[in-house]
Amino acid sequence: MPNRNNRSSRNPFDLPTMADMEVPLPRSTAGELFPDGSCLELILRPESDEMEFAFVRGQKTSVGTSFEVDGHTYAPAPIDSSFLRATVLPSGLKAYGSTNQLFTEIRDLFTQFGFLEDVCLLASYFLLATWFTELLPIAPCFVINGPRSEALLLLDLLGCLVRRPLHFGEPERAVLSCLPYVLQPTLLFSDYSTKPRVKNLLAISSRRGYQLARGSNVVAAFYAKAIYCGAALANDDFGGAAIRAHLEVIRGRFPLLNSQNKLRIIAEFQPKLLAYRAATHVAVSQSEFDLPELSSDVRILARTLGVCVVGSPEIQAGLKRLLGSYDAGIRAERRYDVRYVAIESLFSFCHTRIDEKIYVGEVTKTVDEIQKSRGEGGAHSARQMGDVLRSLGFHAKRDGNGFSILLTENMRRYIHELARDFEIKALQESEGPCDLCTEYLAALGVTSDDGAGTGDTNGE
Repeated sequence: MPNRNNRSSRNPFDLPTMADMEVPLPRSTAGELFPDGSCLELILRPESDEMEFAFVRGQKTSVGTSFEVDGHTYAPAPIDSSFLRATVLPSGLKAYGSTNQLFTEIRDLFTQFGFLEDVCLLASYFLLATWFTELLPIAPCFVINGPRSEALLLLDLLGCLVRRPLHFGEPERAVLSCLPYVLQPTLLFSDYSTKPRVKNLLAISSRRGYQLARGSNVVAAFYAKAIYCGAALANDDFGGAAIRAHLEVIRGRFPLLNSQNKLRIIAEFQPKLLAYRAATHVAVSQSEFDLPELSSDVRILARTLGVCVVGSPEIQAGLKRLLGSYDAGIRAERRYDVRYVAIESLFSFCHTRIDEKIYVGEVTKTVDEIQKSRGEGGAHSARQMGDVLRSLGFHAKRDGNGFSILLTENMRRYIHELARDFEIKALQESEGPCDLCTEYLAALGVTSDDGAGTGDTNGE
């Protein structure tokens, strides 16, 4: 009797089973990074402008419209042709030499167009990071201030170099919700609005795990982006989680980036950057680069940029100088923020008050005194301070003497948590800390023996 489970002995007139009919569907993708170091990348066939895959494993590159890797078949995702026409894809891979060589060539390109050294360096770190966005803790964000003509020139240059650029005007929810997330584009915005909805969108698109509604579905929103924010130098909407560059007017003849120059830059650098991504993505994902002396947000930013510089400690070290001064400025500015000062006030009350109530009026008086000592106006009403405290998660209750916060053990712990998160100097430099101070300092890797040498070094 024939074995019906053996295909070779099956009667040709037997009906096929469900197992016989199952054919695995290809996985739609716009690129894959595999743990063994191989990768699958979209490229554009130069002679026909058709999209296909480059499969890179070690020194070998194969080109085709689909590939089978580890038992799975991958095919190009169905991306609307309008997005593909609007973005830039490499035509293949090209040897880039070394990390030092590639980084220097990119920096020199920005220099040739008249930008100052620090701007050239910041732009180079940013664009390199856009080639690894899916591996990073935060999406790279480049905030540009200064004269508009220079800013648009910089955005045009970035559009030749970042991974899969898409140019837009102002950030809008409709834009982010309709993007093909599978493409993982880098967004370039030439305008910015201070409207709360725009700020929220930018915050969402910089952090992992957030979703946007699109009809009856939700879509991921995690994109690298560069944004021109106008002529003003300061912009507090991004905290320490964005690279900031202030442009100066370009003296002499203004450089023009015409279509011919764009095509030349794209043809030269996109294949090199793709080859760099293919060769280093495992090292990027495993990198332990860190600058722990920086404040929290700037430290994460430094890690985001530094891990993308593989095999060049000297270029990584350059981030310490660039972001160190930036971090010092943020720390100094933060000390004038009314929320920071309110937490300072509450933190002080945790260690000086025996009774269990802190009145909003007392907090207001202390905040005003601290701000006046720092050269600020410091004239807040109790109502204004109540709004500030509510924004920090405090809910005062009214009694016969006014609105107060009950200083329970849980409330003291919460205040210490805020002091840790806002990097309050009094916590970091406490010489005789309470038990909660000791606990939170230990979580930061600081012991009481470290003294005043830890944390913020800005004077009063």
